[in-house]
Amino acid sequence: MYDHEGGTLVDSGEATADAWGTAVFNPTVPLTGTMNIVVSDGLLTKTVPALPAITVDAIDPVADIATGTAPPDTDIAVASVCGLTQQPAHVDGAGNWSIDYGGDFKSVAQVCTGVLDDLTPEIGADIVFSRSVPIVSADPRSDVLSVDAFAPSDPVTLTIYALPSSGVPLWTDEVATDQNGHMQVSRSDHGQDLVAGMFARATQGGTAKELTIDAFSVDVADPVTGTVSGTAPDGRKVTTSIDLQFTAKPIASGGAWNVDVAALNPDYEWNFASIVDASLVDAEGDRTVITRGAAEEVSGVASPGGTVTTDTEGDGATSQDPVETWVTSTVGGAISINEEQLTEDAPLSFSFLGGQQIEISAPTQTGGNPLVITFRVDVSRVPARENAQTIAVYRNGAYVPACAGAPGVAYPDPCVSAREDLIDGDALITMLSSHASLWGAAASTDARPPTVGSVSFNVNPKKQRDPTVVSVVAADALSGLGGGEFFIGPDPGQGHGTPMTVSGSTLQGTIGTLAPGSYTVGVRAQDRAGNWSSVLTGTLVVQKARGKKPKG
Repeated sequence: MYDHEGGTLVDSGEATADAWGTAVFNPTVPLTGTMNIVVSDGLLTKTVPALPAITVDAIDPVADIATGTAPPDTDIAVASVCGLTQQPAHVDGAGNWSIDYGGDFKSVAQVCTGVLDDLTPEIGADIVFSRSVPIVSADPRSDVLSVDAFAPSDPVTLTIYALPSSGVPLWTDEVATDQNGHMQVSRSDHGQDLVAGMFARATQGGTAKELTIDAFSVDVADPVTGTVSGTAPDGRKVTTSIDLQFTAKPIASGGAWNVDVAALNPDYEWNFASIVDASLVDAEGDRTVITRGAAEEVSGVASPGGTVTTDTEGDGATSQDPVETWVTSTVGGAISINEEQLTEDAPLSFSFLGGQQIEISAPTQTGGNPLVITFRVDVSRVPARENAQTIAVYRNGAYVPACAGAPGVAYPDPCVSAREDLIDGDALITMLSSHASLWGAAASTDARPPTVGSVSFNVNPKKQRDPTVVSVVAADALSGLGGGEFFIGPDPGQGHGTPMTVSGSTLQGTIGTLAPGSYTVGVRAQDRAGNWSSVLTGTLVVQKARGKKPKG
């Protein structure tokens, strides 16, 4: 760093680039509008002949207003993060500018060069002028406590109290900020369930920030209805953004707030992969925040045999709303369905369709009198090699096999009772379960069929009326063993044999009464991706039962 091009060296140093190629150097002297900066990694050199004379003098994170100076009668671009929601501002003849920002400054305001030609010399570098305000934030939904705009790479003492007046902390620790002055801790670090009324303090040197967590929620974030809503104290401004692109600032009334995205910006497109950020900012700029994914949520009270569904529009699954759910309870009661973004990883070689998981709450029933749960997946989310017959279903991370009991009985519990490929290409899958819980429909990249060992019988030869169990050992190293079937005589085709139960790596099925003779029994296995093995056969001999001797 030189005081001007060709001038005196005023500072120098090195910084190590991170995995993304970004290096941060914190100079020991203030940056001024005449400085000449040279950056090199030994192979590539970038030079800034002279910094433009731009300042960000003040930022109000509550009102989202920033002020500063720049060359007179020019236009600048201001943002919270350059490249996202940049907003133009005009510099007056005296070289002053002010902006009432439509986005969310949070803790930093930036003037971004490289946006408008009159402030963009061809220097081969982007220049950002920033001013930041230290803040502390708490997300009671995810139990994350964070700080921003503190001194970089320096310890911050974080303390959590049950109440602002509490003398004994629930937790305290010293954690270093990163090179950008950010740091966060989660519940695994602090062990607390962050709730309204709790008090957090962050201190670093002479900087101290305090936050009382507000009673605040984001209850609905539904791209189908175009609505984001929740609860907040009356009269408070709720700053709401979607994917860091769309921002609205409703005022809570009657303990509630609401954003009609479609009305405010009919052209804005969001979906179930979108992230919603909402903040309730206090007088010092510190904030209670909620970050969550978009979701479709419905609830209702079903009469015995009644159904609650997310398909309230009656249009089935669509590309915008790719998964619809129906839950039927034979006993009736309160049912809620939340089609939300994934919080659980898919099993090896699988991905959950629509990027969604379905969290269901319903009265507990029995395997003999189960809940009936149906998913309809839009054709746009069904991979080319998949259909209703091959899509895997998981509950609480465990694979759900095909039903092997009497019709209407969840055996095993849970199980898939029906699969149907609809005429429009959608997949319809029905499950039986005594419990609701967390579900997902998944497709696999596994195209390899399972392997199957030799066919065996626990009794062979057998008597006419005596049962025998046919067994095979099967394996699938990718998606895993899903099930199997057996048949006697001619092959009825894949999926049309008698279902077999799975226990570890063993498939088993029971053969009952047969006439005397010799029978060819075929067995094949299916993995969780829907791939069928080839047929292996075994010979079963059935002997005529001996008659009983008459008494006397």
